[in-house]
Formats: sequence, C-alpha cells, structure tokens
Amino acid sequence: MYRAVKLASAAARSWPDADKTEKAIARADRVVDTWIRQRLSLEEAALKIYRPLKLDNVSKPITAQFAAQLLASTPLVRSDVPPYLLDACTYLCGEVAP
Repeated sequence: MYRAVKLASAAARSWPDADKTEKAIARADRVVDTWIRQRLSLEEAALKIYRPLKLDNVSKPITAQFAAQLLASTPLVRSDVPPYLLDACTYLCGEVAP
C-alpha cells in the first residue's frame, strides 16, 4: 500500500511514466525496508502509510487506482487477504458471501 501512496504522490506533480513508476516503487521499498530494520510495529507503519491520505496530501482515488494496478500484478491466494477485505470485495462484486 505504501507503494500506491508514493505513486499517487508522484502523480500529483505529473503522471509517472514507467521509469518514474519504477523509481517511486524502489524508493517506497527502501523506506519499508528501513521500517523493517527499525522493527517498526504494524500500527506505526500503518500510521506512516495512511497519514498522507488522512491529511489529504495524496488523492485517495488515485492511490486506490495504483493499489489496484499493483495488486493485479501481484500473485495472491485467498489466505493472503484478510477476511473483511474478502467480504467487501464479494459484496462489491454482487456475489453472495459463503
């Protein structure tokens, strides 16, 4: 998600081409790696990730668009996704939850 936030931040200045996208993702990954080395808690990381969205410094719809693009290219299995997100996606797609 941090990748998507950073891409949306970059898009606020100008829509990133493939090179800018790759660089923004690399920068985001370095920051996340730093958080891991610092043993930042999940709660602290979540605050850092979502703060720009909360403060309206980054567009939520553009962040969602980048998140969707990133997820489309990421191999996931159902067990990787929290149940509440599965339920939300099921609801949005008009399917009946099991």
